[in-house]
Amino acid sequence: MKQQHRHQDNLSWYKRLDYWLVSILLLAGFLNIWNLWNAGTADAFYTAAIKSGTLSWKAFFFGSIDPANYITVDKPPVALWIPELLGRIFGVNALTVTLPSALFGVATCYLIYLMIKPRWGAWAARISALVMTIVPMAVADNRVDNMDATLVFLCVLAYYFMLKAGKKQEIRYVFIAMATIGVAYNVKMMEAWMVVPGMFLYYFIAIKLPWKKLLVNFFAALAILGVTSLTYSVVVDAIPQSQRPWVGSTSDDSEISLSFGYNGVERLLGMSSGSGSSSSAPSGSSSTKPSGMPSGSSTSNTTSMSKPSTAPTSSGSMTGLSGSLLTQASKKLTSSELTCLESLVSSEAKGSLTSTQKTQLTSLLSKAGITTSQLASVLESNQSSQSNQGGPSGSGGNSAGGGLFNNGSVGLFRLFNAELGPTSSWFLPTALFGLFIGFFATRKRKSKWYALTDKQKETLLWAGWLIPVGGFFSVAGFFHSYYLDMMGAPIAALTGIAIVELVRSAKASKAKLNWTNIVGALLVLATYGVQASFTYSTYKTPTLVVGVLAIAIALAWLIPSKHGLKARAAASIAVLSIFTFWWALTPTLSSESAETPTVGPSLYQSGGQGASGGMGSNLDTNVLKYTEAHQGSATYLFATVSAGTSEPYIIQSGKAVMTLGGFSGSDPSITLAKFKTLVKEGKVKYFLAGGGMGAGGGSSSQISAIESWIEANAKKVTSVSSTSASSTSSKTISASSTAPTGTAPTGTVPTGSAPSGMTGTAPTGSAPSGSAPSGAPTVSSSAKTTSSSTSSTSASSTQSSGGPGGQQSTTLYDLTTITNFS
Repeated sequence: MKQQHRHQDNLSWYKRLDYWLVSILLLAGFLNIWNLWNAGTADAFYTAAIKSGTLSWKAFFFGSIDPANYITVDKPPVALWIPELLGRIFGVNALTVTLPSALFGVATCYLIYLMIKPRWGAWAARISALVMTIVPMAVADNRVDNMDATLVFLCVLAYYFMLKAGKKQEIRYVFIAMATIGVAYNVKMMEAWMVVPGMFLYYFIAIKLPWKKLLVNFFAALAILGVTSLTYSVVVDAIPQSQRPWVGSTSDDSEISLSFGYNGVERLLGMSSGSGSSSSAPSGSSSTKPSGMPSGSSTSNTTSMSKPSTAPTSSGSMTGLSGSLLTQASKKLTSSELTCLESLVSSEAKGSLTSTQKTQLTSLLSKAGITTSQLASVLESNQSSQSNQGGPSGSGGNSAGGGLFNNGSVGLFRLFNAELGPTSSWFLPTALFGLFIGFFATRKRKSKWYALTDKQKETLLWAGWLIPVGGFFSVAGFFHSYYLDMMGAPIAALTGIAIVELVRSAKASKAKLNWTNIVGALLVLATYGVQASFTYSTYKTPTLVVGVLAIAIALAWLIPSKHGLKARAAASIAVLSIFTFWWALTPTLSSESAETPTVGPSLYQSGGQGASGGMGSNLDTNVLKYTEAHQGSATYLFATVSAGTSEPYIIQSGKAVMTLGGFSGSDPSITLAKFKTLVKEGKVKYFLAGGGMGAGGGSSSQISAIESWIEANAKKVTSVSSTSASSTSSKTISASSTAPTGTAPTGTVPTGSAPSGMTGTAPTGSAPSGSAPSGAPTVSSSAKTTSSSTSSTSASSTQSSGGPGGQQSTTLYDLTTITNFS
């Protein structure tokens, strides 16, 4: 009997299984997970913190970039904790770093289904889950460890608890929902609070309590939100600064400041330079050079990025690549490609790129080995220089056009433009129709206007997410386009509501031809019209062919018959999903897992900018070997300015690298006097100048002073050479063979001069042979790195990497040779 009963239970479970949902979740799993095992370092900034969190519980708690806890990432650490725990068990690799985000993405689709089904039915839930699955930028974000997938999941989970509170009329679920948002706040700070208006609106219209109790519980919920959101920040700020790392991307070492400044108001006003300050040059800074480049360097590839490679445009804006990035691009691109790249960068600075040009720019940047954050730094530095000179770009380096990240002009239709639209707005017109359909088509006839149905209340809940978030991105001045995955959940929910309620209203109407026929036709035409604006420049003929199908379906909606309504709805979703799905598929097919996620056909054609070829691949192996061999008892492997340089070394070695300026290189985390003390105490022996960069616009005055002091007093390590043997200037060249492992050999390097124009091959010859010397490494004065006939093999080498950073110029300084500490 027990076996028979168990068989009946299993059969019942089998019958209850929604195979449409299973198929959708499998699709989500494929889009999010496929080929993540080749994700490389993913977002190297956060991957470095994950690596450090597996080595130090203190780094785990604070979200430190390095295991010695010098400085933190630019967000609280909650989203890093799961991959860090996985990393402690299975090791830090591509899957342990990215799989949590991918699974959060799948779980979000499932939650959307669970939320829509009870009130709107299974088909509305399936449609919503499908649309959530194929939001292109959601797929791209789900494939990387940049915290966005975690944030979206937690926000959707909070909405799930709010709906449960309304359904069961239990206030505890409201408190749980607020606590969940508090956790989400500790993922990406104030971005999580953008969904709270909808939650409180729903609370007041859905929870049936006397007004006094309603208000008391409201303030209790508000308190729970505040406590869960701010406790971590308050605790961190309460710890003495000497006992914790510097809070990254702040100018005052405060977690609260990080929240309300860099991750708060500055996102709206577009003023940030990555350190919680104005994007103009930091006060006291004498240079707007790229992070990590010592001032006054004599090599040709250390030109300040504030000096444009092209003349100012007619509008007065300074645009174009310059300095080391221009040199780097010239080595990897043909002359025609380089010309095209400079033209596209100039258009990017003016915010005038089309969708096709933007994808072409992404492809060329990837080929040149230049990350989007590096390009953003150049554009911001140029805008900042212009702003300081009274140019038209205005304060904060944010012009009236696209701003720092070329997100298009601020305005009502910004989310439909060529820059932002293709990321997440494919079904936005349908969602806007869903707002009106879900509210007006579900009201009870002859009831008072304020007597809302349960469906109307849920529609308003989703409106309370869509409108504030959409409004913010329509006017904000400082954000990446991949933040728009926050739009996915309300768009998906309202799309399912719109389609299903259209069919229900059409069936319920006594008239054969009614408002649903017109609205259905307009919905299809409006949504596909927006989609076609995204696709036409890339796929002209397919866009026209699918357009014909869309027009046919729109005409079918106008047929005055109730027969075939479900077929029309299914056809509408199918035709509107064609290009959306293709755009969502491009990150998967290209194996993208990038620091700056992108979507679109050019990503697939270029092979993806995120497949970086392995953990810590973007580094100079000779620098790593040398500094590891000579670190001794020093706390840090070496010091450097920005995280773009330190990340790969931390990931690869697990050693602490002192990142003076944090992500962007602009954090004033240490004074020259303090740094001198650390050098005297032997806690840091080397300084690596150059390499990768964050998104900021130059070092702070403190960091610039340290760079100048090092350049004036320290000696360059002459025994470190590049595995790529690329020459980097007319005065320093690299040996043509791979440097031996261990400490540097004795001997001389091959003679010769660097090829003119940075083209050609390095001088021939073999690296000197010999055993490792005892004592200090061979060094030469930084002012005497050349002679009339022989060039020293300097650490000013070209770093060979497979990551998105490409080849970077680096110079290693030996700080133990400094004698001037005055």
